[in-house]
Amino acid sequence: MKRTVLEIYALLVCLISVLFIIVNLHEVLFGAVKLVNPAMAVSEYEQKQYLNNRSYTEKWNEKKLKSYTEEQITRMREDDYNSLLEVKKNTEKTKFVRAVLYLIIASAFFAGHWSLARKERARG
Repeated sequence: MKRTVLEIYALLVCLISVLFIIVNLHEVLFGAVKLVNPAMAVSEYEQKQYLNNRSYTEKWNEKKLKSYTEEQITRMREDDYNSLLEVKKNTEKTKFVRAVLYLIIASAFFAGHWSLARKERARG
């Protein structure tokens, strides 16, 4: 069975599309998990900063440290961590939508070129 240049091109695009689909399917699935649990998107460095009051206030000067009670610092740390989670969630939404769009585009490329390859094979 002799293959034409057009069929080889179409199959090559299909192969590349499948690779894009695999990578973006991973991004979509992992992105969905991070949307449900935004704490998974927080880096280890960021987690250490909000672990306890001591790590949270590590870079504060003595005057600032003495102007807050332990309860106030705890509340500020928790509020800041919740704000960080919101930022991470919004960032992950953007990444998720981008990955879904790439998945759709790669699927369209695959479908169109697979159809072209089949037609070219039937013709040849």
